[in-house]
Amino acid sequence: TGGPWYGPPGVLGLELVTVWLGNQPYDQLSQVRDAGTILAFPLGQKAAKVLATRTGAKVVEVKVPFGLPRTRLMIDQLARATGTETAAATFVEAELRELIPRMEWVVPHVFLGKKLGFSAAPDLFGGFVQIAQDLGAEVTHLSAPCFGNHLAEDLSEDCDGFPEPLFSPKHRAIAAEVEKLLATRTDLLLGNTELRDHLRSGGPDGPAFLEFGFPSFFDHALADRPFLGFRGWIAFVDRMANALMSRRTGAAASGR
Repeated sequence: TGGPWYGPPGVLGLELVTVWLGNQPYDQLSQVRDAGTILAFPLGQKAAKVLATRTGAKVVEVKVPFGLPRTRLMIDQLARATGTETAAATFVEAELRELIPRMEWVVPHVFLGKKLGFSAAPDLFGGFVQIAQDLGAEVTHLSAPCFGNHLAEDLSEDCDGFPEPLFSPKHRAIAAEVEKLLATRTDLLLGNTELRDHLRSGGPDGPAFLEFGFPSFFDHALADRPFLGFRGWIAFVDRMANALMSRRTGAAASGR
């Protein structure tokens, strides 16, 4: 971990050498040879083990840090593996102390009792369910534009009350799911442009839509807009809250 391209050591005193694959220059990939520890997310664990056999690095298998519980879990696992527990505890406490109070009004007035649908990469399913439940919302839809073998975890281990995920659904299945979302009066659906187009065919009384994932033809980030980690969590919740409030305002204006 280290190198000028990634800047100085982080809050745990560790330096990041490279991210496979994180839009960094190609020559950064080879710096994995200097890593003493490799964080391996679900879809990259096989590759991490291959790298570790060649470099001697320690592999720490973690879940994607999507939402507060999984971010805390990843930091705890990394801290234990690198002997940085004290710094990690200080960092987590400071982040939560700053971010949690921002939710005092939003949770009861915007999210409580709402129904949310989510279509994205399957390694984000568990994190999203936890995010929704922490906000007092219910998940009514989970789907992914890929095959089921990309789901590398048992969601029931740390998630309660989620719908059966759909994988690589065909147009007919998507249309049927949209009808179900309309019938259950789902409040917000997150997904890519293809799902957005299907939802529009359901008419104006459907859920609010937040474009998320690939492809996204109608939503572009000109500035950093993370959704992972503590800061990504608050940014993601912020986007959902604004989508829900915009829908409520629009419905009130139209008399629905």
